[in-house]
Amino acid sequence: MTPPAINYLPVLFKFITAMSFPLETFSIAKRLAEHLNLAFSIAGDPKMGRYPDAQMMALLIIACKLGFDLEKTPAWINWATATEEEERNDHMIELEDVTEGDILMMRDDKLDEYMDWVETKWLDNELETNRK
Repeated sequence: MTPPAINYLPVLFKFITAMSFPLETFSIAKRLAEHLNLAFSIAGDPKMGRYPDAQMMALLIIACKLGFDLEKTPAWINWATATEEEERNDHMIELEDVTEGDILMMRDDKLDEYMDWVETKWLDNELETNRK
């Protein structure tokens, strides 16, 4: 005996209001689910996943993307900028774990990048300004 599909429309609406999505997202997501013949059920094909709440969230994100041009909003631009900064910071953290063997095996461009990082991270700029 398999459980019936979830009545996803009230849950979808609750997700939309909880995440402060525009209400128009509801109709877009509903139509999209109908066109894709989505059945939100706990039982089903393991390849499709058995997490209907995650499927509904993915549906909402896709509906927002299709219904609204998110890349042009100031919030999206701020998020993308912050993400790029985090990636740079993550890359800098990787440079902290470099060993002597890694330095010997680096290509010229990577070695230049590492030396620039060492200069900004470890060398004291006050000494240079005092010498001038």
